[in-house]
Amino acid sequence: MPPYLLHLSTSLILSATRSTAPPSFPSSLGIPLCKISLPVFGLRSDSSVAELAKTVVEKKQVPDIIVNNAGTINKNNKTWNVPAEDFDMVVDTNIKGTANVLRHFVPLMIEKRHGIIINLSSGWGRSATAEVAPYCASKWAIEGLTRSLAKELPPGLAAIALSPVVVNTDMLNSCFGSSVALYQTTETWKLKNLDISESEWAVQAVAASIYSTCNMAMRTENVSCF
Repeated sequence: MPPYLLHLSTSLILSATRSTAPPSFPSSLGIPLCKISLPVFGLRSDSSVAELAKTVVEKKQVPDIIVNNAGTINKNNKTWNVPAEDFDMVVDTNIKGTANVLRHFVPLMIEKRHGIIINLSSGWGRSATAEVAPYCASKWAIEGLTRSLAKELPPGLAAIALSPVVVNTDMLNSCFGSSVALYQTTETWKLKNLDISESEWAVQAVAASIYSTCNMAMRTENVSCF
């Protein structure tokens, strides 16, 4: 999260696909965690995401910012050897899961007449590598989906496809094995990026491939992140 967001009156809403305690990062960044009851939901289920949206509306916590970060990857395999169920899992999570969120939350943001949608892509959504074709295909899809979405949104809303750097995570370990140790951890990434000034973030944003329908100005009011 860009450091300048920490200067806003920000309340963070976390929702997960499994019953685990919320991560500690909100408190470590000085961001209050919004205390509302959200259901554990299946991102791949359209009806489940619809129920989540209904709960958010009832709690009067329609988000200003949506981060579609959920993702999975197939086990390393030649494209023609990837089991159908593995391919389906990647597509249903990475593409259709994102589409489910957009289907039920974008109309709510349009009613508010402002909002930012951040869809997490990947370097492999702009290139490719062997043995993870389903994952690469899903991230290429996110790039195209986001570009189309940005052209459809009314003034006041923006859509961004962000490709993070390579970070040492469990998912990366599943395809890189022991060589994952060569890459920075999430903690290292966080410490490095929290030191970046607002102006440096702006320069990076301009240099990035950002597709939006308007020039968004961050509001200094209450911001709800989903």
